[in-house]
Amino acid sequence: MNWGRLLKNSVLGVSYVLALSVVAAYLFFPEGFSQGKEMLKAFLGSPQEGVVAEKSLKELRIGLVQYPDTLEPTSLDESVRTLALQVYEPLVKTNRYLKPEPALALSWGRISPTVWRFELRPNVIFHDNRPLTVDDVAASFRRAANYKNSDIKSMVRGMSIEPKSGNIFQIRTEKPDPLLLQKISMVLILPKEYEQKSSFAPIGTGAYRFLATKPQISFIFDAFSSYWGSAPTYHNLMFLFYSRRDDREKALINSDVDVATHVPPESVQKLTDASFDLNVLPSLEVNFLAFNVQDKHVFHDPTLRRAVQLALDKKTFVDFALGYATAASQYVGSGVFGFNPKIPDAVYDIKQASILVKRVSSFDLIPIKLTFVKGLETAGEYIKTQLRTIGFDPQLSYLSWEDFRDGLSSGGSDLSFFGWKSDIGSASDFFMNAVHTRNTEQGTGLFNAGGYSNSTLDGLIEQSSQEFDSHKRLKAYQGIMEKVVTSLYGVPLFESQTIYASNSKIKFQPRIDGYILASDIH
Repeated sequence: MNWGRLLKNSVLGVSYVLALSVVAAYLFFPEGFSQGKEMLKAFLGSPQEGVVAEKSLKELRIGLVQYPDTLEPTSLDESVRTLALQVYEPLVKTNRYLKPEPALALSWGRISPTVWRFELRPNVIFHDNRPLTVDDVAASFRRAANYKNSDIKSMVRGMSIEPKSGNIFQIRTEKPDPLLLQKISMVLILPKEYEQKSSFAPIGTGAYRFLATKPQISFIFDAFSSYWGSAPTYHNLMFLFYSRRDDREKALINSDVDVATHVPPESVQKLTDASFDLNVLPSLEVNFLAFNVQDKHVFHDPTLRRAVQLALDKKTFVDFALGYATAASQYVGSGVFGFNPKIPDAVYDIKQASILVKRVSSFDLIPIKLTFVKGLETAGEYIKTQLRTIGFDPQLSYLSWEDFRDGLSSGGSDLSFFGWKSDIGSASDFFMNAVHTRNTEQGTGLFNAGGYSNSTLDGLIEQSSQEFDSHKRLKAYQGIMEKVVTSLYGVPLFESQTIYASNSKIKFQPRIDGYILASDIH
């Protein structure tokens, strides 16, 4: 995937630690409805008033944290993609455990290391009653690769769609790709007319049609009567948004929503006592500090990188989350393919950290620049305090998401706070996008903001990404992860967890990837 896991900031209110978990990684957020408002008016008329109306017996209401300004199908922002998945579908979907299953592709098979054969499901229509064709598929893949704000460029880079006869087509890759099915599950299919557009009416083939939005409050959908699959249990669907953590608890207690995500830890006992069903899942996301290791930067010196690692007590982040997080030893979560269980947790030794800084520095305090996204001030202040204690003079900048994203390639900061979400459940995308030497022409290292470069690792990353033997690939990934950690690429901090709450009268099981599909709720 790419840094659609560089998660966009949302103050989730699970304490600042879980707030960090939606700084997303998963970058590159498309234009909002600032361009699309006129389109929406033309398509729908003005947004419906009174959308928070009395609840219908056949209506499902879902509470999210952040109101999305777009339903852009190439975005990996959690809120955007959750809503987009109600409307759009991929060729291959994944179940709640990320196992590939048929969706718009009825069947598939690999006929060579670089060629896969697919059969498009027949008699599928878009919400405007146009039939789905292979041309729509090809256009969707081209847009995913070329749209300037696409979060999934790296996933589809080098893929080409080759129509054959009828509903048969092939996907050809430049190199063998054992994760092709997982990658194409991220590509949502839209009408071919949208290939060159950045704003358009949300029209897909999914179980729900988009009806209207009330800015900052709600999105409304209804079941698509001509949907090719099983009709969803709930005909009417509404998403409501609660940026304040107290409001998410109140919305559940007051029956304003049936399901809510990112429930604050302090609300768990009250909701349990009120007979709500609670689920806690790993978020597939690790939050970490990334060093700028380029020449003439402070952290080009590995001794100072080691000092920062020793100065931060990861258990503090877990405590702030009331236990709904775990200390991270590496850059992917424990449930991600490539996680290396043999990598030990880093020790916390602030005294030794101070000694290391004094060995290097002839100054009283070493000035360094730290960059965070706005909304992470509490985390920033804790890190600032720790680093100042050992001999640094941190200068913190809190940027808008757009400025943070646009500054990734400038190399202006010495230390940046990132989050990486492994949407396809594999460490491969982290290695290829964040660790590999940056090469814009080849599409590698596009989010390697600190100038990290190791030609030996580059070769191992490229070689392992083409290995179809899963046992060999796992061993290779674990070896690469160990080298990345020991070379002090950055400082892994914590793996966040997500708390879900649902009305006990409905059947809801959260997905590992964090997205909510209303059609799966009964």
